[in-house]
Amino acid sequence: MRQSKPIGYSRGGNDEVLSIPAVWIDIDTSDGKHSAINLPQKKEGLSLLESFGIKPTMIVDSGGGYHIV
Repeated sequence: MRQSKPIGYSRGGNDEVLSIPAVWIDIDTSDGKHSAINLPQKKEGLSLLESFGIKPTMIVDSGGGYHIV
């Protein structure tokens, strides 16, 4: 959320951030069909999530990783 109304199509800066109402994270894992070959396994993906120090409201197993809110 911004403290002031944007002017035209300009982007805001760090000094204009009032709050962050939610964080969305997408962790791709080697279990899915991805073009990258150096992805973590699902267990490693969850360990990565824990390292962020944010308690998720919801974790969705997408079949190729996790969607976290």
